[in-house]
Parts: sequence; structure tokens; C-alpha cells
Amino acid sequence: MKRAGLIKIFLVLAFVCNGFEDLRSQVLQNTNMQTNTITLCRSKFYDDAGPSAPYFSLLNTVVVQTLTIIGGGPITMTFNPGLTQTQIQAGDFISFYDGMNSAAPLLGGPFTAINPGNPLPTIIAPSGTLTVVWSENGNTVGHGWNGGWFSLAPPPTPPTTSINSVPSCSSTVITMTTTEGVLCDSLKANYFNITGPVFPVISTIIPTPCSNGTCNVFQIQLNSPGLSQNCNYTINSTLFRKDKCDSIYKYQNLITTFSIITCPITGSINVTSSNTVCAYSCTANVRAVIPASVCLTLNYTWDNGLPSSVGPHPVCPTITTVYNCTVSVASAPTNSVVITRTIYVIDPQINALPSPSVCQGTNFNFSGTPSPGVWLGPGITNSLTGFFCSACTGPGVKTITYQVGSCITTTQVTVIQINVGSADAACLNGPTFTVTGGLPLGGVWSGPHISPTGVFTPTQVGSFLITYSVGPCALSKSVNVTNALTVPPGTINICRSNWYTYLINLPGISPIGGRFYKTGPGILNSVIGTFSPNLAGVGLHVITYSLLSGCSETFAVNVLDIDVSPTTATTCPAKAPFLLSTIPSTATPSGGSWSCSVVGAIQNPATGMYNPSAGGLSNHNDIVVYKAANGCPDTIVMRCIRTNISIDSLFFCTTSNTLQLTNSFATFSYAPSGGIYTGPGVSFTGGNYIFNPSVAGPGIHNVFYDINTCTDSIKMIVYPAVVTAPDLTVCSTHPTLSLVTPPLPFGTNWTGGPGLITPSLGIMNPGAVLAGNQYTYTFTNRAGCGTGSAKVYVYQFVAANISNLASVYCFQNTTYTFNTVPPNGTLTAVSSITPNTFNPSIVGAGQYTLTYQYGVGACLTSTTTVVRVHPQLTTSTSISAQTICLGGSSVINVKGSGGLPAVTQYTYSWTNNLTPQNTHNVVPNATTVYTCVTIDGCSDPVIDTFRVFVYPTYYPAFISPPKQCYGVAAQVTTNITPSTGPYTYTWNTTPIQTSNVLNGVAGKNYFLKIKNTATGCTKDTSIVIPGYNAIKALFSPNPNLNCVPFEESRIAFLDLSNGATGGAWSFNGNTLPYVPGQTVSHDFVNPGNYNVTLNVVNEGNCPSSYALSVCVLESTDIFLPDIFSPNNDGANDVLYLRGNGVKEMVFHIYDRWGNKVFESTDVKNGWDGTYKGKDAEPGVYAYYLSVTMFTDKKLVQKGDITLVR
Repeated sequence: MKRAGLIKIFLVLAFVCNGFEDLRSQVLQNTNMQTNTITLCRSKFYDDAGPSAPYFSLLNTVVVQTLTIIGGGPITMTFNPGLTQTQIQAGDFISFYDGMNSAAPLLGGPFTAINPGNPLPTIIAPSGTLTVVWSENGNTVGHGWNGGWFSLAPPPTPPTTSINSVPSCSSTVITMTTTEGVLCDSLKANYFNITGPVFPVISTIIPTPCSNGTCNVFQIQLNSPGLSQNCNYTINSTLFRKDKCDSIYKYQNLITTFSIITCPITGSINVTSSNTVCAYSCTANVRAVIPASVCLTLNYTWDNGLPSSVGPHPVCPTITTVYNCTVSVASAPTNSVVITRTIYVIDPQINALPSPSVCQGTNFNFSGTPSPGVWLGPGITNSLTGFFCSACTGPGVKTITYQVGSCITTTQVTVIQINVGSADAACLNGPTFTVTGGLPLGGVWSGPHISPTGVFTPTQVGSFLITYSVGPCALSKSVNVTNALTVPPGTINICRSNWYTYLINLPGISPIGGRFYKTGPGILNSVIGTFSPNLAGVGLHVITYSLLSGCSETFAVNVLDIDVSPTTATTCPAKAPFLLSTIPSTATPSGGSWSCSVVGAIQNPATGMYNPSAGGLSNHNDIVVYKAANGCPDTIVMRCIRTNISIDSLFFCTTSNTLQLTNSFATFSYAPSGGIYTGPGVSFTGGNYIFNPSVAGPGIHNVFYDINTCTDSIKMIVYPAVVTAPDLTVCSTHPTLSLVTPPLPFGTNWTGGPGLITPSLGIMNPGAVLAGNQYTYTFTNRAGCGTGSAKVYVYQFVAANISNLASVYCFQNTTYTFNTVPPNGTLTAVSSITPNTFNPSIVGAGQYTLTYQYGVGACLTSTTTVVRVHPQLTTSTSISAQTICLGGSSVINVKGSGGLPAVTQYTYSWTNNLTPQNTHNVVPNATTVYTCVTIDGCSDPVIDTFRVFVYPTYYPAFISPPKQCYGVAAQVTTNITPSTGPYTYTWNTTPIQTSNVLNGVAGKNYFLKIKNTATGCTKDTSIVIPGYNAIKALFSPNPNLNCVPFEESRIAFLDLSNGATGGAWSFNGNTLPYVPGQTVSHDFVNPGNYNVTLNVVNEGNCPSSYALSVCVLESTDIFLPDIFSPNNDGANDVLYLRGNGVKEMVFHIYDRWGNKVFESTDVKNGWDGTYKGKDAEPGVYAYYLSVTMFTDKKLVQKGDITLVR
């Protein structure tokens, strides 16, 4: 609806921007009334004498002047009203025409007597040509007029761009063509941008050639290396064109694309996971790797049967293989390169052994190819030579692995291990027994007195060697036979503190080969008699020594009580003397004494007061002895260890692995163990203390180790893994600075150019170097991480300044350039004020503060200026209806606001000969576009357009059936011209019908609402289906009773029919002619049932019939009707009592208020429906009747009588 204008009228300033003129702000020229044809888009306009004198007048001479103005588009001419003077005198005339001469359509005039109360209106020439005719009669002189015109030319055709020929690789010139001439002076490097895998720098734009300020061909000059990579490139251009009125249009984001396909291709073949693989492993994948900047489609041709794609392709070489791939540009197949990669294959093999089985104790070397390799598996004691120790592994099948690199192969060897058990013993001539041992099963025993299955017969004293054989392997042992079994005499005393006593070594045990037993714990090995005093417990124990043949002897062992727990303890050498019982330590039985070989270590033998410093303050061990009264000793080893961490500092990066604080770390140890670590980054996880440098963070951290009241510490120095050392730019007056803030931890060392005054902290003095240069400083640290550099550029200090910017601007679409120094500073303003350009229409109305800063901190220099922009001339528009039906109207409204503050009234210029006001109610006969130009004489004019679309009308017509009887079903069809719609139909029927075909009945009137659903336009119409008048036969008997008393058998029939014109009555076959509206009577002479029928027709011979059954009762004593109608129609006008043999009667009638309205004693005297000489009101009356018959029968009757009229 709205477009901001590009042309400013009545502006008097001009300037040059970016090397070409902005003609929207040129000085307006003056044009006086004259006979001439001129082509001019804008001008001031005066009478023929100009702005400073009354118009020319020759006495008694009529002067006619015709000025034709040709603009670039619709012309708007406005006039400033005179303050007090008469501008045009009566008798002098000015007229305006929309065309080349006065034969064109008249736009306004002729106008005369123009004064402040009758100013000239705004004139708009939609054709773009305005003819002004001025006629002066020579008898009057007026002050003259002061006006002007402007013309808005249509925008020029937007240019399109293309490339003459695709540049070659590394080209530095691109030749472009435009479809429309563009301004040569606008071809600036900053209006072009080239994007692709590289971003070439544009040095200049050269028109080739430039003619009349425009060109269609230009060259983009690039800095070397130009377009140096294959890919798609995009040129984003901004070009400028002029319209017919020299307004300049800016066309942005003109996109041109092209592809470079001639640069040499480079690439390689990538192998995952390694270029050395194991035979048959199929773990390698080959993939062609081309630099990501090559975004063109490439073709890949592989050898070795691989698919023609980039990959990865799985390969399974069994021998070392070379893979080749030819890579070519799809659109330029000759531009190709062959890339290769060798995959090395390892296939390890193990040389076969002479036999797959070996005896335990047989040793040898495995061998394999290729060599060297690594041997692994049970029994391998040298992984390089493959030495196999069969005695070093258990029996069974052993899998041996030979590994070359990551490739392995295996073989198996079976180790046979024979176990014959310990020596056995027996008594002479004892029972046979099976010797112990004999594993693995399936072997054979041999030797004296033994069967192959291992059954020994002790028939001879002596020591006999027997052998057990399994396959190629055999092993022997002794069986001792004696005729004199002996054990130690008396009781053997053993202290509980002894770890073990081997009973077989006691004097008197003979022969060897028996087994030791006792009741309860204490014997750990029955063969050698390993006896544990501690397990057996304090007291006397009976030991049985038994031979395999069943003979045995016993002896006694007495365990003496003694125990000191624990056996070792750790303390600090500098710790004050303390009781050993506080370790805690226990000594049983009590009453013993403490001693130590170190003089002064035991200060009180009875209490166990111990002084760890007696052996010195360095690390040492004290063996402290506790001797019980029974003579048994026990010891506790006091390990006196100073708390000590072996080194004073460790160095990390924040990304270094965590360090487990244990003695297993090669460069880190501490003593004694079991203490507590505390400090930044220290945690206790999984039973271990962990130092995490990423948790501690960069810096120097003290970590403490505490045990036994002694403490030591270590410094954990953590360097940041990513050291952000940004390039610094400082002025020559800046004070000394730190290259990295905060300074890096201890162990950092900076080196580099001049000005570095503290290398360990990275302190540099900018004042000590030559301004205008960049200086590079590098650093290293003890952890070997985060190495890098810091760059400092030192510039000469210059104070900030903003110039060439006015303080006040009108709201215009004009770009102004202002200057800032020093360059490359920071302009702080609203986002619409870009550095060094100011466009009031983009910035918007208001007051703006521009702050220009350069530098930071001590180098900061700043200046501020304030600019005010008048409010924008804006309009608010409304249209009551954008689409209307024919005959409808729409209100269009434009309301100006803002603009130059001094303007209180805006000028509204409309097309379509509308008057210069802001609101119009338009009733177009066809779709029409209305344009309004709103100006304030300063700001950009605002052009608003309104389009009122008028829907075409339509015409309904009905197709009706012939005239039929009323109520007969009939159809009516609706046809609409034009037939295109779609249309909806709504009939006033029940239910509502919505088709163009109405199903109705003849004689009825129907209303129809038609709607064009596409436009919403509706029409209301109606139709009466042709039909004769409605007809209905109907009558009512009087009296109207279910059965009529015989005394009332003459019945009148009232005609209630509608629409009948003729017909007949039928009384049980007797007919009477029908007269519309006539009442007929009939006497039914006998009691019974009778049929009465009325058949009628109308003018269309449409029939109707009505029938009624009449019942006549037998005669009764008396009869009194319950209704009568005293209306003088001759039927039932008087209410009589009827009956045969009435001798006497009393007959009273009462109204509803109880008033007696009639009384009679004679059956011949009936009630005529009057009361006091006036007609009684219709209604219900009560009666009382007393009758005496001639038979003296008395009858009394009460009831209601209805009077109708």
C-alpha cells in the first residue's frame, strides 16, 4: 500500500556522495510562465514576470501563453496561497490539461480571481504530461503565483548480471556484463563481495568502457593469488541506476555464480585404522581424501576391483598391496590426479614342534616367522626368544601365542606333570596298602614289593625306591619299612609365639614317611608335621605319628602362652614417648617385661613406655621384645618413619590426567603409608587419594600429607591447558602491562622482542619500543603444555574526533558521509548509524548521540557529538472495503503525521480527479486504483495507493411450469447470467432448500436469496408458482351434535368452503345445486344414520369434497337443545322445549351472574335470545326445567345452554 518516495522537492542543497551525485537534493531551478515545451521533472513555477513582480499585462491586449511540461511520470503541481494579495485578477484565467495541449482532458480551471480565500488547488497529471494555459485580458494586473511541480518517474528496470567467460585457475580478472546500464561512478570495490573456498580481495572495478556515465561491461580486478581453488563462487553485487528524473536506485544482493574447475587436484588415500594390517583380518578401509575446498563433483576410479566412489572401501589384502585411485573433475575429466597408498600385510607363522606333548621339566625355545616377534602364554619365560619352561606351568594343554605387531597366531602344547607324592612308611609284615601319589591317573608303578596299580607289600625291612610312569615321563620316591616305630619321649614345650614347629625334625621320630595327626586344629601338614602353636592353642596336645600299614605311636606337646599384637606398628620419630598399649598393643600373659636393644627406647620395662626418638629423628626400626614369666618372648617391630614426600613440586596442565597419590608413581613417593592427603583438587575415591588438576584449576596449590602427627607438603603447580594470549593493541603512552592476565604460574618463562622487563611474569613496557610495530613474545612452562605466543602492536596515540556531521537533518533518504579519526575505532550509536555513514531515513526521527572511541584502558580516547533528525513524514491509511459489489462504496482515507515540525497542514494530491483532501467516499463502476501523494515540503513524500476491486454483477431468471391447481407439486428452475459463480441458493421453505431447482407447490409465493460465494455479492428475489386459487369444501351442521334428537331432525348446513365457484350437495343420494356461501336445510323424517356430501370446483375446475355422517335419534319425552343461534337466519333462532304429552312446565334460564334472563310455563313460548329487550351476550347460560307429563310423570332437568350468534 505504501512506498517511501525517492525524490525531494523544493530542496536547495546539493552534495556529492561516493563519487556520484544524489540528484534528489539538487537545487531546484525556476520556470516562468511561457509558451514552450520543456522536459523537466521538478521546478519552481512562477507567472511570466517571475517571483518578484506582478505578471505582465498589455493594455487592451489579450495574451495567451501555453506551457507544456513533460515529466518522468505523473506530475503533481502545487501552489502557495498569497498572504494578502490577489494572485490572479478576475478576467484573467489559468487552465490545466492532462496531455500535450489544450485538447487533452481538462484537469482544472479555468481559474480566475485567485486570492487568499480562493487559492489555486493542487493539480495532478496522471499521464506524465501537463499543459498550462494562461490568458491575460490586458485590463488587470495581479500579483502572480508562486508554485512548483515534481514528477515521480517509474523505477528503472533492475539490472541482472552475468560473467562473460568463466575465469581460469588463479585468474585475477573477472569480466561481468549487465543487462541495463549502471552508473560507472558507483562501481566501487566495497559494493562487491566474492565468496567461495577462498575469499579473494577485490582491488578495483573498471568499466569497459564508460559512456555517458553508464556502462554494461566491467572488470573486477583481484589481488593475487586470485581464484586459486576449484569450487563454486558467488559474486554479490550492489549496482546503481538512474530513472528518467535522475533519481538513483540502489539494487542490492545481485547474485552471480560460477565454478572454477581448472585448478590442479591434490589428494591422498586415507587408511583406517592402520596401513599395516594382519592377513585375512579385513580391518582396513581406504578412502580418497580431497581438500574440503574442492566442492565440485569428482569421479573416483580405483584399481583392485574397488567401487567408483570416494569410499571408505573395506579391503582384505593377504599380501602387501598398492592401491591406486584416479580422481577427476566430473565436468572436466582431463583435470585429474592419481593418488596411491600401500597397505603392508603381516602374516605370522609358528614352526611346528617335534612332538605336541612334553614332560614337565623339559625346556626349549619356540620359533616363528617373521621375526622378531613376541611370545606369550603359560610357561613362556622369555617373550623375545620364546623360551618355554614346562616346570613353570601346570599340566594340561597350553596355548602359545606368537605376535608380530598387532597380528597373532597360536599353537598348542600338552605338558605332562607326574605327582608321586611324599615318601611313604610301613611296619614290617603289616597289611598291604596303596601308596600315595600317582597322578595323573592311568600311569604304571614299578619297583620292589609294589604292583603296577600301586599296592605295596611290606615284607622286608629297608628303604625301597618305586617309580610311577605316564607315557614318556616317569618319577620315583621311597617307601621305608621298619620293625621299630619310635617317637620323642616326654612332653615337648613350645612357645605360642613360634610361627611353626616341624614335628618331623623332633629327635626320636623314625622312620620317615609316616603321618602326624591330632584332635582339633594345629597340624597344617601331616607329612612333615607342620605344627602351629597359635592355631592349636595354649595347653597340652597329644600328637599321633602313624604309618600307612596301620601302626602308630603318640607323644605330648605343651604350648606355652605368649602374644604381642600387632607384630609391627608405625610411628613418627619425633613423637613424644607413649605407652605401647596406646598403639593399641596387647601383651599376654601379663606381668612380663619390655626391652629394646636401643638404649633409652624403653623408658619403663614394666609399663612399656616407649621413646621413638631414642634411635634418632631419622627413619629407623626398633625391635621391642616382651618376655613373659614362662620364659617365652614375642616381639613388635616399631617402624619409626618421618612423614616425607620425596619431591617438593609437581607440574601439570588442567587437561593432564589425574594423579593417584601412591608410591607407584615413578617421580612421586611418600612415607609412611596410611596417612591423609588434603588440599585443592584432592579427593578420596575407591580407597585412594587422587589429585585432579582440572578441579584444582590453574595456579600453585599446597597439598598436605599427614600421618602420626607428622606433616609434609608438596606444591602442585597447574598451568592452563589453553592459554588465551590474545593479540594486544596498545598505544605508545600505555603503562607497563602483563602479556597474560593473571600472570602464568611459577615455572613460566617469556622470551621475545624488546620491551620485556620481567620474563618470569611476562611484563612488557610499550613505551620502551618503537610505535607502529608489532612485537611477538613466546612462553614455555615446566609442564611442557600451553606453549604459545602473545603479540603486542604498539601504535602512536591520536585523540579521537568526529567531523563533517551536521547537528540537524530532515527525514530524507539521503546518505551523508562523516569522518572519524583515528581510523578503525569504535563508533557507539544506534545500530542504524553505520560507521562513517548517516542516512536520516534509516536512522529514524529523534536525537542521537554518537560516541567515537579508540583504544581501551589507559589508551582510551573518546569524543561525542549529538545529531537530531526531524520526525518522518508518515501516513496512516484506511479503506473501508477493498472489494465491493457493483453499486457499493468504499471510504479511503490518508492522514499525514510527523515530518517537518513547522508544518501544520499537509498537501494531499489524488489521482482520478479527486479533490485535495484526505478522505473520499468512492463509488467506482469498475476496479480502480487511487493514488495519493502526501508532502510537507521537506521530508520524503509518501505515496499511498488504494485498489478498490468491483465484482461484476449477475442476473437471475426463472423457468416456471404451466398454471396448475393450488397445492399441486411443481418445480421452478433458476438460471443465472453469467453462469460462472459459484452460486448458493437459499429458499424460504421448510426445510430450507439450497438448489437452483425449487420443489414447491402451485399458487405459493417463494423468496430466494442468491449469493456468489466467490465474491460474497448477494441478491434477493421472489417468485409465485403459477396456480389457481386454493379450494376447500367445508360445511358445519346446526345443531352440531353427535346424534340429533328426533325433535331436531330438520338440520341446517352452513357453507364454510373457500375458493369454490360451483358444485352440488348430496343427502343420501338426493342432490341439491351448490351456491357459494348459501346455507341449506334438510329434514330427516326418520331416525337413522345419513351421509351428507358437498362436492365443489373452482375456476380451473380443481375439485374438493367434504362428507359428514348425520345421526338422528329416536323420539324422546322431551328435548331441549344445548345450543342455539338467534341470528335471524331462519334456522334455530328460538330455543324451544320439545316433547309429546307435556301437561305443565316451569322453564328458567340464568346468566353467569345468577340473573334470570328468561322464564316460561308454555312449551310454545321459547327464548329468542333477548334480555330486557336487548340481545343477550353470547355465552353459556344455566337452565332449570320441571315438566309434568299427561301421564303425571314428573321430569326435572338442569344443564347448560350455549348462545351463539
